Parts: sequence; C-alpha cells; structure tokens
Amino acid sequence: MPRLLIENRILKPLIFIFGVLLTIATLCGSLYGFALGFAGVKEFDFWLISLGLVTIFSLVGIFGAWYRYYKSLSSLSSSQRNKVRHSLSLGILASIYLSCIAFYNGFGWPVSLFFIVLAFIGYAFIYSTPK
Repeated sequence: MPRLLIENRILKPLIFIFGVLLTIATLCGSLYGFALGFAGVKEFDFWLISLGLVTIFSLVGIFGAWYRYYKSLSSLSSSQRNKVRHSLSLGILASIYLSCIAFYNGFGWPVSLFFIVLAFIGYAFIYSTPK
C-alpha cells in the first residue's frame, strides 16, 4: 500500500510540500546539532557528541527519502535500493533517538510524538522500497 501512495501522481505534490518543509526544518536544526557536536568533541561530552552524530544520521535519512522520492522503483538497481534502505534506517534511528532525548529533557510528548511520526514515515519509505 505505501508503495502505491509514494508513486501516486496525485499525492506526489503533497509529499513534496511536506518534504520541503521537513528538509528546511532539518537543515535549520542541523546547524545546532553540528555546533553541539563540535562542543562535545571539545569538552569530551558523550551526549553532545551523540547529538552531532544523530544530526549526520538525520541528514543521511533525508537524502535517502529524497532519492527514493525522485527515482521510480523500476529505475532503481538492487544496490541503489539497498543504499536507500540503509540511509532511511539511519534516519529512523535518528528520529527515535531525538524522540527519547526530547521527552527526557522535558520538551513533552508532542515533540516526542512528532519524531515518532517521522520514524513511521521513514518506515513507509523503506516498506515502499523492496529488496
């Protein structure tokens, strides 16, 4: 079912608009993530370094989602499909980690739920890309 939704001509513009908004939000947040990661390297703080790594993972996941969006399933080779699936998996791990960190640091359940929804969207993209 998600395979048909992502390839649908009617829903493709909606996915594009939602994807552009999420990409802009990710790029803005990645500036802070990289700054925290560099501060963690300087101060030898594990949590700050992990936020820097999660920033990289989320950018890799966004790249995988856009790559899957622009390439039709029939034009992807087996190795390209595996690369897309792995990059989306890194994005899902980043979303789950950010959800846990947001809830632990007191941002509340709406922010945590937002990151979990992003993880489910990543799962839908993985499900739409067969092996």
